[in-house]
Amino acid sequence: MTEPPDHTSQRFSDADLSDLAWSDGNFADSIFVDCVFRDCDFKRTDFSGARFTDCRFVHCSFSSTQCNEAKFIGCHFDRQDSEGACSFKAASLKDAVLANCNLNLCRFDGATLIGIEFRECVLKGADFRRSSFSRSIGRNATFAIASFLNCKLDYADLSEQFLETVDFSGSSLFQTNLFRSQLARAVMREVQLAATDVREADFTNADLQFATISEVDLLDMKSFAGMMVSPDQQTSLLQALGLEVTRT
Repeated sequence: MTEPPDHTSQRFSDADLSDLAWSDGNFADSIFVDCVFRDCDFKRTDFSGARFTDCRFVHCSFSSTQCNEAKFIGCHFDRQDSEGACSFKAASLKDAVLANCNLNLCRFDGATLIGIEFRECVLKGADFRRSSFSRSIGRNATFAIASFLNCKLDYADLSEQFLETVDFSGSSLFQTNLFRSQLARAVMREVQLAATDVREADFTNADLQFATISEVDLLDMKSFAGMMVSPDQQTSLLQALGLEVTRT
């Protein structure tokens, strides 16, 4: 029986690695710079602690891949013509960092994303259904750890997610699907909530100070009790609730 390839702690630079055998391989702590990957199936590959800088992935599958503590810096995850975008289905990206990456239409369904950090990433139309940003401690304690800082999450699907305390600061959520998501105590400072689907979403004690809120009906939310907004937002939000605001 052939042993899976072991490339632990190796460096790859300025190379097209599309034809390399990937499935079940071990590339933990390896470094990839200016590399291209086309139609690669990384199924069950171990990229734990690996670092990818300025790499391009075209129609690749990270299904069931281990990417814990991996870093993707300035990478592009692209579609192949009319075919689907890159998929992270059932992958593990615990404590991974993705910065300045283009992840349009990528699928994270069923992925483990506890502790993940997205920084200045484009995630338009990304699918996070059935993924997990949280862990449970004991029978009754569940907490989420993740951040989307200055990201473009327009049209992304984050429906029915436990996103309590997640940091979305500076991100755009135009027509983002937050249906039935738990966003209590989420940090959403300076976000753009425009035509966002907030039906039955829980915004209890969420911090939306300095956020731009338009075409969003607060009454669609499950709760907005204790939601924090800045003084210049109060008038428009009260008017949206049908209240007349007078100044004396």
